[in-house]
Amino acid sequence: GGIALQVTAGNLAIDAITGGASAAAVGSASGTVSLVANGLLTLSGSVQSTGGSISLRSATASVTLAAGAAIATGGAGTLDVQAQTDVNLADGSVLRTDGGNVRVQAVAGTLTLGLVDARTSADRSGTTLTQQSATNGHWGDVSLLAGTSVLDNASEAIANAVDVYARNLRLVAGSGSLGVGSNALETEAALLSAAAATAASGGVFLTEATALTVGTVADLSVDRIGLGSTGTQTDAATSAFTSGGALVLTTLAGSLSVNSAASAGANLLLQAGGAASDL
Repeated sequence: GGIALQVTAGNLAIDAITGGASAAAVGSASGTVSLVANGLLTLSGSVQSTGGSISLRSATASVTLAAGAAIATGGAGTLDVQAQTDVNLADGSVLRTDGGNVRVQAVAGTLTLGLVDARTSADRSGTTLTQQSATNGHWGDVSLLAGTSVLDNASEAIANAVDVYARNLRLVAGSGSLGVGSNALETEAALLSAAAATAASGGVFLTEATALTVGTVADLSVDRIGLGSTGTQTDAATSAFTSGGALVLTTLAGSLSVNSAASAGANLLLQAGGAASDL
């Protein structure tokens, strides 16, 4: 069955259990999981479902996932993470599906990334891109949304470590930036839309591992789990590719196709890396 826990006046903390942070402190064999706090939602332990969707939400404060903890679902399950202020996914933490969609939103704050992994289990175990954009059984789509910035929690000293695995990837920074010049967001996606603040404080700094197309990403929906109910949270289709400051997008080993109008308030760099890559 499903698990639903709501704290209406206060904070909610899920501690790690014996076996380490990766062992499921909250687990469901096949049902959904909902953890909702009016205040802080802090997870040092993992939350897992074999096939149901998972929602983690803070109504007035932040959501924090500690290093080593995993929020993971299989089957057709989706992941829904939302905080009124910040979402802090520590370096070494992971949000993982088996091809299900992932949506993370820091409504009025900053989203800092550990690993967001929407690959199929077959591609994850085989370290391949075979099912990334397959007609059936493809990777999940990912939306990462912040009122201020979306940043990488890992040091750039970990060269080219991917932060986000997705089929379609939507990135939005309301008043800040997507990555920074000294620490870009590292992605493995097939299709991208990215929008940072229209003010000069905004910037887009992205490094894609392989080939990438910038264009229109379709609607993305995840399950929004509550006490005794399941709704849907949807982000509308968008083709935005804008930055109030610099816009820097490079691929390490693949072609770059840009099908959306690129708009930047400062420097604009679009670069395809690899011996046989095209722009």
